[in-house]
Amino acid sequence: MPRLLPLGEIKGTLILGVIWAFWHLPVLSMAHESLWLGVPIFLAEAILVAFPFTWLYRASGASILVLSLFHSSFDIWGDTFTSAVAYPGQKQLLVGDTGLICLMFLSLIVVSKYLIFDVRVKNSGP
Repeated sequence: MPRLLPLGEIKGTLILGVIWAFWHLPVLSMAHESLWLGVPIFLAEAILVAFPFTWLYRASGASILVLSLFHSSFDIWGDTFTSAVAYPGQKQLLVGDTGLICLMFLSLIVVSKYLIFDVRVKNSGP
């Protein structure tokens, strides 16, 4: 992240999200019934979830501990509240932590941050 932030918060986070998506892609291949639908949704979600990580990175003064706790919390939340056990009979592509519902909420959070709560998007790069 220190090397990406000079590009600006948004651009650096988008690059980080793509890297993160490809890093996690092998695990995704074991999780979904339909890779043709699951992969694009997962790629979009991985890019969007990189934004809260960037925000925490900056707000915590680059604390790896804070980011690790957030990552663990995110994983536990996904495994507990969006699993097939929590929603029996539902497709994970819809309700899973890499599903459409989570993707919609992440989209709403990221768009709200930049368009509603931060009217002036401040890029920290050149």
